Amino acid sequence: PGEAQDLDRLQSARLQLPSALQPKYFVAPFIRTEINDVFALADLVVGRAGAGTVTELCALGKPALYVPLVPTGGDEQTRNAHMCETIGAARVIKQAEFSGARLLEAVKVLVADRALLAAMGQSAHTLAKPDAARDIAQAILELARR
Repeated sequence: PGEAQDLDRLQSARLQLPSALQPKYFVAPFIRTEINDVFALADLVVGRAGAGTVTELCALGKPALYVPLVPTGGDEQTRNAHMCETIGAARVIKQAEFSGARLLEAVKVLVADRALLAAMGQSAHTLAKPDAARDIAQAILELARR
């Protein structure tokens, strides 16, 4: 029930926007395999900091605003987010400090500075390991040869 209510509320909010802005907002009940396309189109991604999300955004060189999910098993989302923040690839809002107003202010600051977003994206890309699977396979083969 909550999801349907949220979906209805968000679709209604989109329709309340000026007609010129409506095409800039896409409301969907859930994004699955098309997530790579959504990320690729985004100027800034706001989301949790799970390993999959962080890996994708770094591979795509996308700036992020992370709100790590706490608690997780070993608080890995906080560590992921701070790793990105440390190199300038992301900003972080702690769950305990999160509010709509705080999110709005952070997004406004970031999207107003295109040069900053570009620099954040470049920093994110430095964390990408596009050949990781191949490198791991080679390491395993090397171990097997010994």
